[in-house]
Amino acid sequence: MTQRNRKSSILMAGGLVVGSLCLASAAAQVSQPGGASLLEQAQLARSDATSLNRYSGAYRFSESTVMWVDREDDHLRVRFTGQGADDIYAQGKDTFFYTSSAIDARIEFVSTEEGAVSAAVLRQNGAVTRMPRIEQDAAVLIESAVEQRFATQTADPHSQAALRAFVESIIAGRIDRNHVNAQLAGALTNDLPKLQVRLASLGKPLSYQFKSVGENGIDQYEVRHERGVSEWGILVDSNEVITSATVPL
Repeated sequence: MTQRNRKSSILMAGGLVVGSLCLASAAAQVSQPGGASLLEQAQLARSDATSLNRYSGAYRFSESTVMWVDREDDHLRVRFTGQGADDIYAQGKDTFFYTSSAIDARIEFVSTEEGAVSAAVLRQNGAVTRMPRIEQDAAVLIESAVEQRFATQTADPHSQAALRAFVESIIAGRIDRNHVNAQLAGALTNDLPKLQVRLASLGKPLSYQFKSVGENGIDQYEVRHERGVSEWGILVDSNEVITSATVPL
């Protein structure tokens, strides 16, 4: 999902989300054929509690990120590990959109032949991420590991090397899709020219200093350049694929 703050842009996700978040969320007033906005369509497609309760549960976005889904009256509320909750409304059968204008994404739920919800699909930044439904105990274990790193402020042993490669790839004007997940790569594509300009103004990176671990498990770094300082964040999985990042925009 995409969130912006004063110093950096978060590219997630949920993740969501998202940035631009990679992990991010969907526009509220997108027009559809027939002229009705998504929000207007939602008024006509309100689901009953029984239908919505089917979707409640935990879905694995990545090794370190869970999407939690709960029913909230006549709609659903989703929350990614370490992020705030967002409301999503039915657009059609098994398809939901975000009401926040800062989030441009959809979530679709997949069911088995028996009718049980087995997965959720995040469509954002031109990418499709399938999130399998997992047991609550498994989801709690994932988030407990993130909470432990946050409590001890322990950097992931692979994050600094991944960040160095990430920064160098941006300077070179390319995205290494073997080491960046699809959601992040999609968000990064939009911001790449601006990031190149920003890094060109700062000059060559000279050092990388770990600063802290965020509540979402992202390792925060300060990078010193020839002509200034930038702040970055990185979250990698066991295959050293970057699943979330914050960039200096």
